[in-house]
Amino acid sequence: MFPQGVGALFSITSPVEDGIYCILDVGFRTTDVIVVEIKSKNINPLLDMCFTVDKGMSLAVERLGLMIERKYGVSYDTSLLFDIHERTYISVRGRKIDIEPHKKEVFRAIADDIVQSISRRLQRGFDTFDAVLASGGGAFTVASVLQKEFSNVQIVENSQFANAKGYLALLSLGL
Repeated sequence: MFPQGVGALFSITSPVEDGIYCILDVGFRTTDVIVVEIKSKNINPLLDMCFTVDKGMSLAVERLGLMIERKYGVSYDTSLLFDIHERTYISVRGRKIDIEPHKKEVFRAIADDIVQSISRRLQRGFDTFDAVLASGGGAFTVASVLQKEFSNVQIVENSQFANAKGYLALLSLGL
């Protein structure tokens, strides 16, 4: 049995060196934090530093909906905002409203909140890991906050599907 975010490790095509890695799997409802030590190609999860934060990118959808309601006096059901990454505008009383500035503000606030929640629970600083690997649908948002402070933060290639690709790679190896 593997924690969900570990799949991202197996999606990396270049060899991963020995060291201690923090994987942040930023999903829609939750963010999983998995810390592993890799030694001689063996992966050992450091269970006392593995946990889930009940915060994910769904918070951005909710906050954007509230922001739109307060600013424009129109209620958008959150299900209409699920494609938030693709939308650049919404219709309000027949007018197209640019929501890019609102999205940036909301995404930044959510990413800051997620990073602070992780920092409070993590027993060491992000800068003490050989690398911090961000995966999941919210990887770019959270990594952009961390990369401003830490140079060891990387976004896993094709981050939204990294877990699935990693587990498929394991399956194809017969593990």
